Amino acid sequence: MYCLLFAVYRSLHSMRSLTLHRDLLLGLTGFLLLIGLVLLASASTVAGFQRFQDPYFYFKHQLLFGVLPGIVAFLIAKKMGTRMWQLAAPVLYVISLALLILVLLPQVHGIGLTKSWIIIGSFSFQPSEIAKFSLILMLAWWASRRNLPVIGDFRGFGEFLMIFLPVAVLLLLQPDVGTLVIMAGIALSVYFLSGGSLGAIFCLLLVGAGGILAVSIRSPYRLARLLVFMNKDVDPQGVGYHTRQALLAVGSGGLWGRGLGHSIQKFQYLPEVQSDSLFAIAAEELGFVLTTLLFILLLIFWRTLYSLSLAVEDRFCRIAIGGVFSWFVIQTFLNIGAMLGLLPLTGVPLPLLSYGGTALAIELAAIGFVMAVTSKQQSVNSK
Repeated sequence: MYCLLFAVYRSLHSMRSLTLHRDLLLGLTGFLLLIGLVLLASASTVAGFQRFQDPYFYFKHQLLFGVLPGIVAFLIAKKMGTRMWQLAAPVLYVISLALLILVLLPQVHGIGLTKSWIIIGSFSFQPSEIAKFSLILMLAWWASRRNLPVIGDFRGFGEFLMIFLPVAVLLLLQPDVGTLVIMAGIALSVYFLSGGSLGAIFCLLLVGAGGILAVSIRSPYRLARLLVFMNKDVDPQGVGYHTRQALLAVGSGGLWGRGLGHSIQKFQYLPEVQSDSLFAIAAEELGFVLTTLLFILLLIFWRTLYSLSLAVEDRFCRIAIGGVFSWFVIQTFLNIGAMLGLLPLTGVPLPLLSYGGTALAIELAAIGFVMAVTSKQQSVNSK
């Protein structure tokens, strides 16, 4: 199996056919979705039975409100042409801002410690997930319309901030620092791909880190998470509990794992096993070998996205695909890094794998966008 994955990965360096890249992206997306459903069905049985008296509640909910809407979103996105996506980018951005404002209204109740959800009866969705994709499209639209690098261009830097800061402020008001970190990473990646200066990016990183630190100091539970990150022995039965149990899950998996469905940590020891902590349960049940194989699949998935971004000639498409690539990579590393104790807990799900209907549907829509714009490039190359 390792040899097969290595051969596929190596072949990406020599693949010149855009069709092969697109087919590989589609196949990997489907395979990762299947793996995610299997892991979710195994990890969430105890939590599902405890909360809803149905061990497969999260699995069925993910199918009905994540996979099915995601497939529809993927097919719609795949049918849209590049010109239509360019026209839709500012509209989607404005809609995302309106939804982020809507969650702050007193009539809309949040879930947990943040006001991040819009709840209508039994239906709910998370506007910040939509905002991730719309921010990528908006910044790519802005960069393509300028049609010039923004290195040393203070006007361009100001325009970039005018697009990003409204999203950042609205996320801080929720507050949703984990999503804000992802958004900042996405925005800086797109700015860099647009020709932005490294000096400006470095300054933004310093300002952003200072802002997040200030927000954390004013919020006791976020400050506690930072303290736990710096010292894993801090309050192991309180604020340090989640990190400690995640490390126990990962460590107890050993080389080959306990076996699928045989996790101990999912029995109400590890919080949020269906979403934030899914990787820790996967490591416990699958072990180091199979978890490494899963990570190699993610690497190949990212490498394919990166190759597709290089293959397209249209500036808007190239920058937008690069933004999608950075989104998936940054969010995955934030999730896995938190489970391994390498990063503070941020409460972000694992793309394409963790439970979350809105997140999965938007991720599949983004992949549909990549398929759509690369399909146009393929038709151009064939002429």
